[in-house]
Amino acid sequence: MVNTKNANTFTGKKGKAHGLKEIAQNLAKSLTLKSSQSPKGVKEVVKITDLLFASTGVIGEEFPYLKIKNRIPELVKKQRGRAKQICRVFKAASAIMTTDTRPKVAYEECKIGNKLIKISGIAKGSGMIAPNMATMLSFIFTDANIPSVFFKRYFKKSYYNNI
Repeated sequence: MVNTKNANTFTGKKGKAHGLKEIAQNLAKSLTLKSSQSPKGVKEVVKITDLLFASTGVIGEEFPYLKIKNRIPELVKKQRGRAKQICRVFKAASAIMTTDTRPKVAYEECKIGNKLIKISGIAKGSGMIAPNMATMLSFIFTDANIPSVFFKRYFKKSYYNNI
């Protein structure tokens, strides 16, 4: 989950513990499908440990966790069964823009063996990179079954700082 307009940083002890756990619990609950909602009646449980969070925006302001927490069920409902993947990716890229002039999106489908694999990426902040990528965020999404060892090996800080 990515939020904009508030960087959720430099807010002291209050900001550190302020609401992220509640947001994560609400998001996990909203994303968990009941047997009647999921394909073939299989219950899909989303755990807090399955979630990733990032924030971008104004530094030093109190994080509006209640506003975010309360909107989660509505946002999840809107995203289910909507437009094709590329539209979702474009919306996500547009949503994280701050001073960017355009959304940065990549999307590709390829076949590996008999399986169709989808991979997409979004980024923001390339116009204000200084120092050490302080204002840049990027995300890669795929339905491919890729071992975490791959990511640890190929997505290191040294690679990211070559952008």
